[in-house]
Amino acid sequence: MCQESTGQCVVRSCLTDGCPAGTYCDPAKLECIDRAPGARRRYVGETLVGHGVQSHLQTRDAVGLAALGTFTRLTVTRDGRYIYAVGPQVVRVDQATLRVETIAGIGWPGFADGPAEQAQFDVDWYQAGGIGLSPDERYLYFKANGRIRRLDLQARTVDTLRPPELVDVGLRGLAVGQSGLLYVNGWGTDYFILDPETGAVVEAPALDISQAWGVEGQPPGYLAVDEARGFVYGLERNRKSGALYRWPVHGGVVEWLNHEATGSRTPAQYLSDGPVSRLEMANPAGLTADSDGYLYIGAGDGRTFRRYDPDAQIVESLCAVPEAGAADTFEWCIGDGERNQLFNTWPSFLAFDAAGNGYFGYSVWPRLVRLRRVQ
Repeated sequence: MCQESTGQCVVRSCLTDGCPAGTYCDPAKLECIDRAPGARRRYVGETLVGHGVQSHLQTRDAVGLAALGTFTRLTVTRDGRYIYAVGPQVVRVDQATLRVETIAGIGWPGFADGPAEQAQFDVDWYQAGGIGLSPDERYLYFKANGRIRRLDLQARTVDTLRPPELVDVGLRGLAVGQSGLLYVNGWGTDYFILDPETGAVVEAPALDISQAWGVEGQPPGYLAVDEARGFVYGLERNRKSGALYRWPVHGGVVEWLNHEATGSRTPAQYLSDGPVSRLEMANPAGLTADSDGYLYIGAGDGRTFRRYDPDAQIVESLCAVPEAGAADTFEWCIGDGERNQLFNTWPSFLAFDAAGNGYFGYSVWPRLVRLRRVQ
């Protein structure tokens, strides 16, 4: 479209004009494409435990321990019954009773293995980390103090997976694949795949980081794996815009997916939809992949989650206002009443049960929120 008075022309497309609800803008075709019906989901946010108060007022568990200090690294069983979160301790929340139970850790840094109640580890805060359940849900894996810890949920014991290849590696992120394999990374090009039963390294694929953190910045502190598509994703929060990376599971070139991001701190940028190359994350604080291959990023300053669609190569903010006609939104963004004003602090890891309900915690103000799927 050109203006005769100025002679200036503006190329208009769905990237500039947006798309109707239920569709997305294909950045290659510059057309609005219909979404698959299964992708249209709606959720209502519900506070399960915690009231958003600082740590000196935090919720106590059944044995009197302060349980919700840093309720960020979490995962959930497929049936949704148990939610596991890692901070200075490992905490389990039973959804049937809302009982909060500390099942491992004594609350200060260390490396001691053994009975769960005597094990020592410390929280990774919001810089790096990872958590996941084994396929049979017997073992909980998490990264703490630069090491991989394994909690046997039946025997209630904790041990450390530290094969010789990892002794001198400063671990950053950890992800558990649907196969049960463990994926971890360190500094530089360090990247390993581990057998979860033996703890042995089964593969140490080579990475080409020349187009990623080899240019600037640090390696990712959070990992997520999509074994079906054959990709590992990495998220690094110290770069101003946040950096989202992707590489093949078995090694190769690391792509810097949001290489056009500028580090904007305006809501119009870090809450807007568009091509992943322009993704502004504003202090991202968590990374999760779901069974459909979508990637969820705790958006930090955006107080929401960003969802990356690897097929469409676009990112959406899941904080749209329902009244605006959004077909795909998390209604928790407007809260579930006076006790659930959800903009207090950063959301981080987002976990899903088999029914499609989501769960997340906060990094400073302790609260566990359930995103109950209603569509």
